[in-house]
Amino acid sequence: MNLAILLPVRNGAKTIKRAIDSIENQTFFKNLKNTYKIYLVDNMSSDNLKTEIQGYKNLINFQSPYLGIGSALNAGLYKIQNDDSVEYVARMDQDDVWHLDKIETQMDFLMNNKHIDICGTQMHFNKTNDSVTLPFEYSKYPTDDKTIKEWLMNGMNPLAHSSIIYKKYIFNFVGGYDDTYKYAEDLDLWLKCLNFCSFANINKTLVEYFYEKKASQNLQDRSTALLNIRTKLLHDPRFLIAQ
Repeated sequence: MNLAILLPVRNGAKTIKRAIDSIENQTFFKNLKNTYKIYLVDNMSSDNLKTEIQGYKNLINFQSPYLGIGSALNAGLYKIQNDDSVEYVARMDQDDVWHLDKIETQMDFLMNNKHIDICGTQMHFNKTNDSVTLPFEYSKYPTDDKTIKEWLMNGMNPLAHSSIIYKKYIFNFVGGYDDTYKYAEDLDLWLKCLNFCSFANINKTLVEYFYEKKASQNLQDRSTALLNIRTKLLHDPRFLIAQ
């Protein structure tokens, strides 16, 4: 099994080694039949990122042509789409950490549930400083397709982006990420996938998520973006969603 890891980075020199190390140490890759490539998309960083990532194997590093998380993700997906050996893509963020058995747990689940197109996990939320307010310590995302879609239709995000593994083929149906959204590019993608994909979350904490800004502002920004996304999709005949 060849897995692509999609990792957009902007000024992530301080945390990138922690993130990549958690990828390289995955139990799934201890089996030599399972291979991976990390597609690290440098989103116009101005720190010493290049120095920090030197020496890592299986890492493809390239520049995003435009500034923004959506553009960086699309640049990575474009390269991944050209690799015919890849069926599944895993999302990772520059400051998060995967538990050692994350990929193995998800891939075991996906091999036994091949109708699932998008699979996430639960997360543990960590404060990076005392000014950060956490909404909760552990996520409680729904696990079944029906409830995940109900959450989305009710304006809630039921999937942790940096926990996701998705089938590469879904982008043939819905395109890539909308690069006009600063905070909710994942929500836009999930809503576009409603009519085409089956979702699941594994009910196990497999990702350490680190908050760097006040959660209240983050949630407010994402709520505003979700409203804009829903308005757009309700008027797009390609992605009609139920009201």
